[in-house]
Amino acid sequence: MKKIITILAVAILAIVISCSTDRSTTGLDLEKTTGISDGTGSDGEIFSTPAFAGQTIEVGKVSATMDSQYLNITYTLTGNWYLTETHLWVGQCDQLPVNSQGNPVVGSFPYQTTHDGNITTYTYQIPISSLPENGFCITAHAVVVKKVDGVVVQKETMFAYGTDFEGKRWGWYYQYQ
Repeated sequence: MKKIITILAVAILAIVISCSTDRSTTGLDLEKTTGISDGTGSDGEIFSTPAFAGQTIEVGKVSATMDSQYLNITYTLTGNWYLTETHLWVGQCDQLPVNSQGNPVVGSFPYQTTHDGNITTYTYQIPISSLPENGFCITAHAVVVKKVDGVVVQKETMFAYGTDFEGKRWGWYYQYQ
């Protein structure tokens, strides 16, 4: 009986440890798996980076391009994932809205759109004239759903991959100079 209790205790401990939300214990080595482009592409590409839902589920990508008038931030989902909300921050890095713990406050992002859950691509156009001249930060967040035969089977939050926020919650931003 003691052996069974010991095995159960070890199994429960393993489950608790594996369910941790700490980014360092997710088991996903993002540095090696993402293939981020950082502006070396053509046609004014600034970056293209994977978009992750629920911390580790790659659901598509977010890309940024710049033309003569606009910075274009495009969310593109794949694999039966759809957008229901998008939230975008583009501005001075030191003004990015975070709480006292250093976590992003996406409800305070200036660009927000509610979607009907039937689109996989959405683009924000930010006038270049409104961007800081000395560089800026971009944080692309969304609420996404996965559908099977038109029925929602999963709902998650999503961030475009980049640099970790200082807080304990997961999420990333991209700094452009």
